[in-house]
Amino acid sequence: MLFNFGGKTPPLSEDLQERDFLALGSASEVRQRISELLGDVDWSDPTWGSYHGDGFAIEFSLEEEGVISNVGLRITGGGDAIAAIVRVAKPLSWSAY
Repeated sequence: MLFNFGGKTPPLSEDLQERDFLALGSASEVRQRISELLGDVDWSDPTWGSYHGDGFAIEFSLEEEGVISNVGLRITGGGDAIAAIVRVAKPLSWSAY
């Protein structure tokens, strides 16, 4: 999952509540930001973006419209998906759990 804690990632042990999350942006802004940072993301289904890297795939799950508070990640394969996730999360000050 990708969240926005304003650049200050809390420890995993904290009991996080919905109010702890800041907005990532509108659905269209989130799709655009992910695509700008990763390149070739298939958004033919706007609720499931699909990115294929070297030996792995990441699917980004988000609402079609509205303000987005988190993005679900489904990762398959054995390649270095972490590096791709960091390429998205770090420049946007988002946190990946």
